Amino acid sequence: MIQFDKAYYDSIWPEQGVHRHDYCEDLTNRLIQKYGKCRILDIGTGCGFLVKTLREKGCDAWGLELSDYAIANSCIPEYIRKGDVKDIPFASGFDVVHSQGLWGYFLEEDIQKAWEECKRVGKIQEHNIDYDPQPSEHQYLFTKSPQWWKNKFYPKVLIGTPIHETKEYSLQRWLNNIKSFTYPNFDVLVVDNSPTEDLMNRWKDKVDIRHINTKGIEQYTEMRKNLSFDLIRKEFLKGDYERMVTIESDIIPSVGIIEFMLKWGKDTDWISVSFPNRENQISHEQGLGCCMFTRRLMEAYDWESLADNYNSDGGFWMRMQGDTRFKTMELWHFVNMIHLKE
Repeated sequence: MIQFDKAYYDSIWPEQGVHRHDYCEDLTNRLIQKYGKCRILDIGTGCGFLVKTLREKGCDAWGLELSDYAIANSCIPEYIRKGDVKDIPFASGFDVVHSQGLWGYFLEEDIQKAWEECKRVGKIQEHNIDYDPQPSEHQYLFTKSPQWWKNKFYPKVLIGTPIHETKEYSLQRWLNNIKSFTYPNFDVLVVDNSPTEDLMNRWKDKVDIRHINTKGIEQYTEMRKNLSFDLIRKEFLKGDYERMVTIESDIIPSVGIIEFMLKWGKDTDWISVSFPNRENQISHEQGLGCCMFTRRLMEAYDWESLADNYNSDGGFWMRMQGDTRFKTMELWHFVNMIHLKE
């Protein structure tokens, strides 16, 4: 266990000790420029000089610190609370939760709990993590790559959709919307089930797109969709993804849809969000238009083996009935979406 005492601070910053202030002015300006004069919690705040600078510039800033020595030498003690990030002594209501070089001091098994606490108290997470595998000044318990931390904080997602030449009219708008998603860790896969590879060739420089051979089943829409969804499933299982998302090529959800489904479907294997009909009327539809699946469900069930021209979502759903291993959820009228038509 690291002791964050005077000896610790003097060892990593010999000239300044706990009062290392040199980066705080620039960091304050960057945070205000990015988020405005908002309510900010700085965790692992040390002496709290960043909190002091933020407050002087109009922010409602607070600090959280574990070290008794740092708190005893605080620059702004009335706005610093003692506490552990795994049990933050604040209610929710912060616009931003910030940290600077904090996460390497956690035991790996404690990271998820601390992360959940940060998300509980703040809408936006802004964490600067040191990635140096051999840090020269800090006594980090461990260091990991940027991608490791990204996957830890934001489980990697594969977003997939089938496409056919009859729906090509929607693909650019769909792709523009996906690129604007606020979730920071996802890949995209489009599966083309048109009769030829022409559509794939037109789009292959814009998105990861694969073509499947539909010779002999061109007229069977559901069979083509089943094969498309199953190729997405197979690619999902080959990668380091935790969740698979299907958003059909004519469905335009809000840009925070991934966070929304992860929040509501945290313990759910299949969460489906309703979407409007093509007239964008209030009556909503369900299906594979906007769904999220867990890896364990994708390992257990597939679309390729659905018989004949079996409906992709109904057939998949019926096969799962009675299987108590998996939980499902439907959300109706929660998310604003647009259903495109030609």
